[in-house]
Amino acid sequence: MEANFTATEQYQETVKSHGRIDHRTVSIGPTCEGLADWPSVRTVVRIESQRNVLKGGKYIVNKPFVRFFITSLNESAAELAARIRAYWHVENKVHYPRDVSQGEDASRIRTGMLPHAMSAARDFALNAYRAAGCSNMAKAARDCSYNFNYLLSLINLK
Repeated sequence: MEANFTATEQYQETVKSHGRIDHRTVSIGPTCEGLADWPSVRTVVRIESQRNVLKGGKYIVNKPFVRFFITSLNESAAELAARIRAYWHVENKVHYPRDVSQGEDASRIRTGMLPHAMSAARDFALNAYRAAGCSNMAKAARDCSYNFNYLLSLINLK
């Protein structure tokens, strides 16, 4: 696809956070050859990103990484960049706490209704922590396990 892609608009952004500097160039173009199976595709998005990571007081430059997306949306390169970045908000707010803080991926519960029940319990816990203003889900879980009264206060039973 790289050879067939012709950009009609570009948007560049640099984000510095968490000991990294991320440079991204988002290019959009019209559909290209090979996408006839998807007639609703309007735009091809090409994102070239390069991450520089701070290690030992110096930034280590990683090689550029290129990703392609196809969409039926007719938005600018900046709007599509924001939309794609917003995906990671879901990953960081939902999937990461469930996978890492609550150990969902390591769970051996696999049959019957138990996986659904445990998923609902994990969602309930995360929502209770967030409603109480907690920003660190792992710390909130530890606090609940150490202090039963705190747990009861989170679910409005005390």
